[in-house]
Amino acid sequence: MTENLSDDVLIGAKSISKFSGFPERTIYHLCAKGAFPHFKAGDLLCARKSTIIRWISQQEVA
Repeated sequence: MTENLSDDVLIGAKSISKFSGFPERTIYHLCAKGAFPHFKAGDLLCARKSTIIRWISQQEVA
């Protein structure tokens, strides 16, 4: 667990895109389908780095 919550939270599709490597449009599309781990803070799209890393690990096929 991170010591500071702000170190783990990404705010905005642009930040999520930079961290994940997915294009910004793909982030919006996956979130709209409920296929990407995210949450909303008002109108802002947000995600936790730790949750994205875990989600990507779960998507990998052995």
